[in-house]
Amino acid sequence: MDNFDWIREYELKPYHEVDTKSLKCFYLFCNKDDELISIKSSIYSLKRPNIVSAEELVSLIKVGESEAYSLKHQLLFNVNLKFDDVNNYVCGNEDQEPLMLKEIGIKNQILFPSIEMFQEMNSLFFIYGPRKLKAKNTKKVYITTTSRKTKKKRT
Repeated sequence: MDNFDWIREYELKPYHEVDTKSLKCFYLFCNKDDELISIKSSIYSLKRPNIVSAEELVSLIKVGESEAYSLKHQLLFNVNLKFDDVNNYVCGNEDQEPLMLKEIGIKNQILFPSIEMFQEMNSLFFIYGPRKLKAKNTKKVYITTTSRKTKKKRT
């Protein structure tokens, strides 16, 4: 029976946890009524496996920003089920559903523990809205003179 252990290992390979080396990023652009206008996507290669540092996250955010749009939300979709939990999740036997989509902050380091089967689903979503323009509050200055005489310059 030991000669056929490789078959079982091959069948369970998609359920092993592996390093995440690349990540799909989605850039969603909305109008002032929060209606989706356009979507851009790109694949980002991580510098360190399974980790997105704060510096990398800031550089990813700057990809989608422009004069017309600013970042409103950033979301992480990470399927972090373990091998033992997959069957329970599919059958609906789990008491509490795992949180797969969550909002993240810029200061956080993001970790991507995931099994090989769900690697392609892990992604980052950046939602941009129209940039609010600042009102120009300059006040017009009127110069008035009260006397008709010129002022004497003091020396």
